[in-house]
This record gives sequence, C-alpha cells and structure tokens, in this order.
Amino acid sequence: MSFNDSKFQIYKGFEIQKQAHLDRYPAIKTLTKGHISQFLFEDYTALRETIINLLAESDIPTAKAILSMVKNQVKNKNIKFKDNKLLISLMLFLIKLTYVKPVLSMHIYKVISATVSTAIPAVRHKIWSTLFAELDYIEDNFSDTDLEVWYFYALAKAGTSKEISKIFSAYKKKKKQTDLSVLVLTVLLKQHSRQTNKRIETEITSIANSSSNPDQYWERISQSKWWLPISKLWIVNERSVSNNISKLFISNHGNKIQWDKLGIIEFLLRNNN
Repeated sequence: MSFNDSKFQIYKGFEIQKQAHLDRYPAIKTLTKGHISQFLFEDYTALRETIINLLAESDIPTAKAILSMVKNQVKNKNIKFKDNKLLISLMLFLIKLTYVKPVLSMHIYKVISATVSTAIPAVRHKIWSTLFAELDYIEDNFSDTDLEVWYFYALAKAGTSKEISKIFSAYKKKKKQTDLSVLVLTVLLKQHSRQTNKRIETEITSIANSSSNPDQYWERISQSKWWLPISKLWIVNERSVSNNISKLFISNHGNKIQWDKLGIIEFLLRNNN
C-alpha cells in the first residue's frame, strides 16, 4: 500500500481541525468550569470576544466546545443571571450569531434553552419575546434548515401554552399547509399545550383527508414523514386523539396493539410505566 502525500496532509489537517483548543482561551475558564454567582458585563464581553475571535480563525470545534460547556454551566446553575438587560443582550448576540454561523445553531439554542429552564417566569417571557421577534426573519431566510428547527425548539421551550399557540399561528401564516415542517410541528407539541396540540392534529388530519384516497393515505401514514408528530401527539395528549390516529396505535377490537403501524410506541409507553 502507498499513501498519496497530498491527500494524507488534507486528512491530517481535517483531524487537527476537529480538535478543540480550550487551553488557548484562559479568559473564559471561569465561564466554562468555575462558578459565577452573578453574570457580569465583563463575563459577557469575555464570552463575546472569544467567540468572535474563534470565528475569525474558523475554529468551529473550539466554539462548539465552549458553547456546550457554557450550556452545562447554566443548566447546573453554576452561572446565574441577575441583570435582565445584560441577559437579553446575551440572548440577542447568540441569536444573531446563528445567522453568521448556522453550523453553531444547535449549540447556541441549547445555551438559550438551558437559560430558559433556570429562569423565573418573568425572565422566561422576556427571552420568549426576544426570540419571537425573530420568527419572520428566520422563516424568510432559514426555512427548512436545522437552524429553523432549533429556533422553534428553544421558542417553544420558553413559551407558555398561550404563547405556543401564538407561535403556531405565526408559523402557519408564513407557510402553505403543504409546506409545514414535521420537525417544527413536533417541537411545538407540548404536554400542557392542548390547544396547539389539537390544532396540529387538525392540520395533519386535514392533509390526510384532502388526499385523493384518504383511506389509503391513513393506511400508509405511519410510514410517511408524519409518523414523528403523530407519535408525539399520542404521547403528549396521553392517548386522547382522533379515531384515525388512535387506530394507528391500537385496533378497535380487544385493545390490540397495531404492530404493523405505530403500535411499538404504545408498547414502549406501557413498559415504561
């Protein structure tokens, strides 16, 4: 066997590029490993400047690593936010950052989601409002991308039941019925958002019933892209769904699991209880 030296160098370069270089950024060590009882402006600028420098150097692996560590710090309450204006400034910076580097969208929106999960209701609402203001821009520029899905994931996590219904209304207004993303619908389905859950169920039912052969469509829907939101509907609605969807899980005769359709979901639920 022989190696092509140029290809080998590209391979080696790729491997090196995948590594994170956290040791080069001691200025944010407290943010990634320490305990911050109050997130200050100095912490904000240190994080901001570090991320900007990483992007200038195209060091995406280190940026991802730092964002993941900050997410864990926030989630574990090792970073606490007491200045709401500073927190919203951080949220805006992170949101705008996804537009510059969409490849970081998952890591960024996980930081935002972790912040939401530890915030009091009033602060959660401010974060939600900040996110919601970006909906039109995201739909106009990042529709059908991973960024769109992670955005709606964080937005739904921050929202109350009423706010999630508002999200769905705004999203539907931007889309044709046939263009609704099953991934977006899935992240909008929440256990305590029955109004939105019902509206999404109605959309799915309407699409199925408007097909040229509805009976055949329902027979095959469990093998289509709709299996994901339908499965989550079954779970978050605690099995309270329309008859057409119910028959995908359990038959009308003897409470029999429909193995050939979506019955495996019901089986897992029963064995998990």
